[in-house]
Amino acid sequence: QIVRISCGGDRYIKKVHLWPFLDEFIENTKHYLAEIGRPPDILHSNYADSGLVCVKLSRDLGIPQVHTGHSLGRPKMECLGVRDDNYSEMEEKFKFSLRLAAEQEVIDHSVRIIVSTRQERDQQYGRYEIDLDDPKFAIIPPGTDLERFYHYLDEEKATEADRRIARQFQNELSGELADPSKPFIYNLGRLAPRKNIPGLVRAYGESAHLQEIANLVIAGGTAGKEAGEEAYSISQRMSTMIASYGIGDKVFLRKAVDFETEAPEYYRAAARSGGAFVNPALIEPFGLTIVEASACGLPVVATENGGPRDIIANGENGFLVNVEEPESVTEALGRLLTDRDLWEKFSRAGRENALSRYTWSGMAEKELSLFQEILQEQAARREKTT
Repeated sequence: QIVRISCGGDRYIKKVHLWPFLDEFIENTKHYLAEIGRPPDILHSNYADSGLVCVKLSRDLGIPQVHTGHSLGRPKMECLGVRDDNYSEMEEKFKFSLRLAAEQEVIDHSVRIIVSTRQERDQQYGRYEIDLDDPKFAIIPPGTDLERFYHYLDEEKATEADRRIARQFQNELSGELADPSKPFIYNLGRLAPRKNIPGLVRAYGESAHLQEIANLVIAGGTAGKEAGEEAYSISQRMSTMIASYGIGDKVFLRKAVDFETEAPEYYRAAARSGGAFVNPALIEPFGLTIVEASACGLPVVATENGGPRDIIANGENGFLVNVEEPESVTEALGRLLTDRDLWEKFSRAGRENALSRYTWSGMAEKELSLFQEILQEQAARREKTT
């Protein structure tokens, strides 16, 4: 069940402004649990604010807590370049002091911490007070829906809706690109600083070779003011870069993508073109888009900083690159897009890796097993005290 617990009134409140209302949320949650008369066996929190809520509920109700951080405050501060001279501004915007205190409390209290990769454990949690060899860490990567992200050659799985989306997308490419028959370099991601999408535009804009052999398509690459100041600013910056490089007829910044219907077909369209997927993030905690692209048979070039190191064996099922060096990105893409045997190797190996390691059913089984293990530990502890 998904149950909405109210707090803070009826108006929309941004996530960073929820902190003053967490105690109200906790009390309303207790009332709800009393009404249904069945407390949960496990509290599974996500992010810092949810983590703090569950710490207090766990202590009050005697229920074990499992935590999945997804992203942590200290690495985000580093990524955003928080310094002494801009700390006040960043604190006002992101409430880092509250977040960091909550994260440390959650780390101390949780009986298990689920991470997607070793990098997340070592490089993110390593910035906090915790022994990284603590057995409370459980590495469980997320999965992908292989029914939606099927192989680009598996035409019998294509629905009429899939075919319609493919036709519409191809029409868009034909209307935006001077030569839509070229392979296209594809990116799908949020317009956020750490995603480093302008860095991909820079790499392409500075490579005459890539411009000759491929187009660049960025889904979600254009955003209006309604998307927020940060996303709008990045969108405008990329448009300015494209104009300055004179590559407007080789680059397509597409509007936001419907992840349920359009995203899978766009990966397949890139694969059918003989293209590649690029994740240029400055740091990527996991890299679900890499798994999705690979499941569709689309070869991948990805940042070496973060979770992709657990997904990609460099040179075997994709390339890992230093995204802060444009030539590293362009060299990898150039090799991949001009060597069909290498392209086929990465396409095949990437798909096999996604099938064997990154399914939702596999993730669910691992989490269920973890919860059962925790409950058995709790039962054994109760037996010892009676």
